[in-house]
Amino acid sequence: MTNMRMSICPAVVVAAVFGFSAAVQAQDEEDPQTLFTNVHVFDGVNEQRIENASVLV
Repeated sequence: MTNMRMSICPAVVVAAVFGFSAAVQAQDEEDPQTLFTNVHVFDGVNEQRIENASVLV
């Protein structure tokens, strides 16, 4: 039996985070903010990732 590793595309993770944030924001009257720090961002345009970035959602 071989070991299989599941790989998740960073763009999918970012899309999921933004989608979840939009759902939370739609439920609250305030504008909640979440800061993700020390993340690697793939923008879908460039081949290289932006490393050790901060993303404010």
